[in-house]
Amino acid sequence: MTKKANEGEQVVPFSQISQLIGATSPLLPSEPVDAYKAGLQVTIVELRATTPLQIYLAEKIFDCLW
Repeated sequence: MTKKANEGEQVVPFSQISQLIGATSPLLPSEPVDAYKAGLQVTIVELRATTPLQIYLAEKIFDCLW
């Protein structure tokens, strides 16, 4: 069973840049948190993002696809 995003629950960003600027969660309350996190992790790995800027950009790309 997948975990759904609760109203008060936030997805913690992977990148340090997102954490610094206070990025908000792209998930709607009914969307599965586990699926989002898994897809984001796969995107980061596929893009070979290693630096904070690369990881931030991978997050933004995945958010556009989500």
